[in-house]
Amino acid sequence: VIVKVKERKTGEANIGIGYGTFDRARLSLKAVERCFRGSGVGLGFDGKLGKKEHSARVSMTTQWVLDWRVGMDIYGFYE
Repeated sequence: VIVKVKERKTGEANIGIGYGTFDRARLSLKAVERCFRGSGVGLGFDGKLGKKEHSARVSMTTQWVLDWRVGMDIYGFYE
């Protein structure tokens, strides 16, 4: 039995533009890489920019820490 496997892309990017009564015009950006360079480490960025509100968040996720099968998430943010 021969099985052909095709891996899907591990990255994703989103851009959003909106308008509301509180923030007026708003821009949002999001980028995620679930398997950075084949290492199994996930990286992410999520940002929002508006007239009254702006924020950013970066993240790193891994399933192995010091050769132990233990997951770890690290986040940094700005508001």
